[in-house]
Formats: sequence, structure tokens, C-alpha cells
Amino acid sequence: MPFKLSSEQEVMQKVAREYAENKIRPIAAKYDEAEETPLEIIKEMSRLGFSTLTIPEEYGGGGVDALTACLVIEELAWGCAGITTSATANSLAAYPILLFGNEEQKKKYIPPLSNGKLAAFCLTEPGAGSDAGAISTLATPVDKGFILNGNKCFITNGGLADYYTVFATIDRKKGARALSAFIVDRNSPGLSVGKKESKMGIRASNTTEVIFEDVFVPEENLLGKKYGGFRIA
Repeated sequence: MPFKLSSEQEVMQKVAREYAENKIRPIAAKYDEAEETPLEIIKEMSRLGFSTLTIPEEYGGGGVDALTACLVIEELAWGCAGITTSATANSLAAYPILLFGNEEQKKKYIPPLSNGKLAAFCLTEPGAGSDAGAISTLATPVDKGFILNGNKCFITNGGLADYYTVFATIDRKKGARALSAFIVDRNSPGLSVGKKESKMGIRASNTTEVIFEDVFVPEENLLGKKYGGFRIA
């Protein structure tokens, strides 16, 4: 089998390298030392398509294959791994919606990620690590929706996101069998950002706690089926 890159891959690799050299590397040390995220650069990278490389074109993404995305991200991370982590975390939050969301959810939440909006994937908790079956964040069913209570930690873009893909259990006694997934807007009452992590590396990537205190999520923001969260995760 041939191992030569296509002409399109070579062009995208070159474009990413030039962007990293001209826009990211000159500021990388400053933001890494300050443990801050250059939000304007992140949003610019989003508008240039770096945040949604593998998202289908019909939803505003680049529609490229996994290898091409890896080539581009490798070059961007050469500029700064932290900045690139924040810029490309959109895809992690978008995949559950792309794979399990209905058409209305896809059209509402995915295209804005190519226009400067940011998203975060909320799975990990202080007592659960990334073990989806041990999640304790509780989603209590109420009229026309759910009430979320719990804490998430080590969330990339936790302090910057415009919305969150959140995993919570409807019944803690049932563990993974009761896990469900939700799309939660940043401006939801009761949602707050907690501790910002001071890390050994990748420090220009925003990593925080996300706290849910009686956060109402409308039923139309349930992602996939009720109790279907473990499969989504």
C-alpha cells in the first residue's frame, strides 16, 4: 500500500505549520507561563476550521478523514500543545451530538463551533475518574426536563465553553444502566465554574471544575435515549 500523502493532505499540513509558526509559537511561552488561554486565537482557530476538522461539511466542519486531522493537529501542537488542546476539544464535545443527537440538536449546536463558539465534554468527576459507570452527578426527572446536581473535574475548556455535553445518572443505585447524556448551556442558572487546575504541562489549555447546583435541563436537551448515556460515553 502507498504511504505517500495526498496533495490535499500536504497542503493542509503546510497551512497548519505556517499558522503554528506565525500565530502560535510567538505567544506560546507567554501563555504557558501565565497559565492562561488566548481566547481570541482559539476563536480564530475555530473560524479557520481547525476545531471541527472531522465534523461533516453539512454541519460546518471540514469533513476530513482521521489521518488528515492528525497531520493538521500535529503541526498546530508543534506551535503549542496547550493552545491546540483547547482549540480542538470542540470535537470531543461535538461527537456525542453528531453520533446520537437528533437533527434539531445537530443543527443548533454543531455549526456554531466553526464560528468561534466553544464546547466542553463533561464526564470526569472527583470520585469517578473517567469511569463512566461510577458517575454520581444526578439528573432528577421533573416536569418537562431534569434537574442536575454534581461536580465535574479536569474539564478541558470548562471555564470557556458556551455549552457542555454532560453525563449524569438518573439513579445512582443502578450505576451505568441509569447513565444519560445532556446538552447544557453555559448560561443555565446554577451552573458555575470551579477550581482552575495548575498543571505540569499543556498549561495554556483551560482545565477546570464545572459545578451543577439545581440546574434545569429541558427534555429536548436529553441526548439520545434516556438511560443511553453509557453507550454514548
